[in-house]
Amino acid sequence: MSERTKEATIKPRNGVLAASPLLLAVIGISCSSTPSPSPAPAIPTSGESRSFIALAGRWEGTYTNPVNGRTGTIVLEFSSSGKKARGDILMIPPGSTARKPSAEETLRTMPRVLEINYINVTGDSLSGTVGPYEDPDTQCGAHTAFQGTVRGDSIEGTFRTECRDARGVPDPNLPSSSGTWSASRKKS
Repeated sequence: MSERTKEATIKPRNGVLAASPLLLAVIGISCSSTPSPSPAPAIPTSGESRSFIALAGRWEGTYTNPVNGRTGTIVLEFSSSGKKARGDILMIPPGSTARKPSAEETLRTMPRVLEINYINVTGDSLSGTVGPYEDPDTQCGAHTAFQGTVRGDSIEGTFRTECRDARGVPDPNLPSSSGTWSASRKKS
């Protein structure tokens, strides 16, 4: 189980962490001494092999969208053998309780994993796309484009999210938003 999944399922209550017995069993099983392959989906890539090799390792970070109050975590893993990447994003809408939702709750407050569709790396520039996914506020088909600059063991960047119609054309009647993201390489 990844750290971001644990974060999404353990909720502080009055300053004390509370977790279900099932969650504790899953965490215990997942902490075995045998490393397992990343469960994150493979990401189609393009760009320079040497740029991908320079990114080799696990990167973890966060994003913030001040327009709609959403935040989340980012996990990227780049192979040392070239243009291979895995990763995903956990979107946490405002009001999320990071627990099993009740029948009255909607997508508006439920955390969910978003799949990264594509990454391009050339030199110290990284860009890509996410989506479509259902926007929690507008229920539209949201698409996100992101870009970032690699500086050693850190990446900082921006993203823009827009709603698109069934033809894939941006919908001028629905708001777009943007924010920032960053990630750092985890030392092994």
